[in-house]
Amino acid sequence: MKTLFTILMMSILLSFSYAQKHDAKHLQEQSPRTVSENFIDHPDKMIKMIGEQFRKNQNKAIDFKQKLDSILREYHPEASWEQSSINYFEYDEKGNNIIDNKIRVRDPGSYLKNEFSYDSLGRVISTISESVFEGMEKDIMSFKVEYHDSLKYISTLMKEWDETQQEFFNVYLSEVYYSDTNFVIPSEHYDSAFVSEWNIDTQKWERFSKETISILENGYESIEYQYMLEDWKVVAKTEVIVSDEETTSIWSQYDYQTEIWTLESKNIDLYEDGNVIQSNSFYWNATDEIWDAGSREEYVFNFDYSLIDLVLPFDNEFFITSNNMITHSETMQWFSSSEEWISNGRESYHYSAFSPTGIESDFEVSTIQIYPNPAHDFLKVEISSMEKIEAEIYNIHGSLLQTETVNSNDIIHIENLKPGVYLLKLKGGSEMQTQKFIKK
Repeated sequence: MKTLFTILMMSILLSFSYAQKHDAKHLQEQSPRTVSENFIDHPDKMIKMIGEQFRKNQNKAIDFKQKLDSILREYHPEASWEQSSINYFEYDEKGNNIIDNKIRVRDPGSYLKNEFSYDSLGRVISTISESVFEGMEKDIMSFKVEYHDSLKYISTLMKEWDETQQEFFNVYLSEVYYSDTNFVIPSEHYDSAFVSEWNIDTQKWERFSKETISILENGYESIEYQYMLEDWKVVAKTEVIVSDEETTSIWSQYDYQTEIWTLESKNIDLYEDGNVIQSNSFYWNATDEIWDAGSREEYVFNFDYSLIDLVLPFDNEFFITSNNMITHSETMQWFSSSEEWISNGRESYHYSAFSPTGIESDFEVSTIQIYPNPAHDFLKVEISSMEKIEAEIYNIHGSLLQTETVNSNDIIHIENLKPGVYLLKLKGGSEMQTQKFIKK
């Protein structure tokens, strides 16, 4: 289990935990990790995301303009950029994210899929998370969230599917406690959080991790504990200092035997107009007693849309701490040998107009089918109406690559395309439909 990190205030644009997550992007591409594990490892993130979804559902006057459809991730291993993974998102008519599906472009058989359910207040109440990685067996996990309004705490139960027994079994339980006098929906300002593991032998929950929060004049402090030797031992802390121009987060570890604190990592986020423009991570060099640069992430925004205009995925921690629509980000690594920043990753965010009915095409979903998907050399198109349609293939950046007219059961040759994710736009008369496909 990872230790618990905290983001308590919406004004804190990015905490150390978010920077740490981005520093490990290359690891995430190698080993898929479910969005829903934030429920257990990072209750602060879960709370923030639930709170934002609740506020949007309660504000009936909101007129959403755009929804985030996908996020494309690319990496830079040698001379050119290559696609690594892409997330697709689906929403219901209220703007709730119901499906988050991540596919690895280099290995289309590997994926993560999360399906969310909500209560009448717009609070997530359950998640089913399914993942497959490089031919390994399918992993299915269940997360059930309960809101104990009168007792002012939230519990999240994590279960894992046992294929042999054909049932879910207990794994972890997260509990987040508040002192809010009018607790209805979780705020970011909770007091403490606990994580328990299910003991198969005793058939009881055993707490092993704890976090306590102290609100400071210009930020907050989070203390992390582990249960060892029949007592709670301090193991780490996060100190966050907030100003109008930047947020600084410092993470330190504690040796309870020597009673010595050791600096580990620092993150500095710079922002303008409520948007993060740059996030910098550093690592403590104990030998020279200085902070060594680690990585940097820079962000680009579209100021035509504000946060309230957007329908966003449930895993929206970064989005809801910015005021506008993020469109691109780029990650750079610091190389001390050459003393330069080298770009090694980037993300592009793709949006479309939001329709409350969930229907944006004049075609019926069943009228056109394409297969196989993923495909090697060709796509076969089936058209129930039997009329000719024009087919256009675009890359994920919107560049037109190929155009042809097809009938039902015709083949579209794609052997000249590079491996990656593409968009197939099908047009018949005044009607149009766009489908995604993967070229292996």
